[in-house]
Amino acid sequence: MKRLILGIIGMLTLGIAPIHAQTFLGHLQQQKQGEGKITVTQSKAITDLVNGSTLSSPEKSITTQNNTTPGTKTSAQAKTEGSKTVAAQKQSTIDKAKEAERKAALALGKKSSTQSNKNAEAARHAAAVADQKKAEAAAEARREEQLAEMRRQEAAAKAKQEAEALARQEAAEEAKAKAESAEAEKRAQWAREAEAYKKKLESEHKAQVRHQDDDEMSIPTIDMRKKVMRGSRKVTGYRVQAFAGGNTRADKMKAQQAGNNIKMRFPDQPIYVHFYSPRWICRVGNYRSLGEAEKMLHAVRKMGYKAATIVKGKITVN
Repeated sequence: MKRLILGIIGMLTLGIAPIHAQTFLGHLQQQKQGEGKITVTQSKAITDLVNGSTLSSPEKSITTQNNTTPGTKTSAQAKTEGSKTVAAQKQSTIDKAKEAERKAALALGKKSSTQSNKNAEAARHAAAVADQKKAEAAAEARREEQLAEMRRQEAAAKAKQEAEALARQEAAEEAKAKAESAEAEKRAQWAREAEAYKKKLESEHKAQVRHQDDDEMSIPTIDMRKKVMRGSRKVTGYRVQAFAGGNTRADKMKAQQAGNNIKMRFPDQPIYVHFYSPRWICRVGNYRSLGEAEKMLHAVRKMGYKAATIVKGKITVN
């Protein structure tokens, strides 16, 4: 009875093992999206064992042996041997199923490892691409900053040049204005001096006219004509030069006026008004000694001819 129970349990185990093996192999051979395909190759003996072909053959062999050799072994012995054979086949089937499961696990692990490696490689590639993009963005930002700095420097240099040019222009305009102002002031000063000199001449003329009017009766008649001295000769001596002007008609009139004034003051002194190129000159007297010439020089200067001087040259004497 005990052996019969063990045989029934063995048969049930053999029935369950193929189902488990078939379920595991089917699970491995299922295709999922994004995963690789696993191909499991097994021998014909394993396939027959899984499908139950081997189990049926021993039973037939046992039955045939029992039927062909009656009396050789008892039925209990046959059952015991059958149970041992079934147990051995069961253990072999279990071992083969475990081996297949181990191989499938290894294949699945390799698949998972390959997929993990691919995912890790993709992640590293994505990180490298992101780092490269960040580096490119940083480089672009630095270039933009450098360009902006260059533009700021160029703008500052341009503004500085414009400011310097404007300052130079303003300085030149200011200098020009100062020069024009100085020139205008100089011309105004010349005009004032000319006007003052004109007024002075007019005042002196008016004073002389009044003096002549006042003393007209007391002034003797003076012969202003040029006289030729008979028996005279030329010697080296001195004369007083009262006036030396230019070559204009006005200078000629001034020279004649100076000669007339001195002649009226010193009637006995000879007056010489001549044009010695390039100027009109009025000279007084014929003095052999320098002392006589200096006395006359002081008298002429008192009359207002401050530029009077003594000149040495040929004089006329009797």
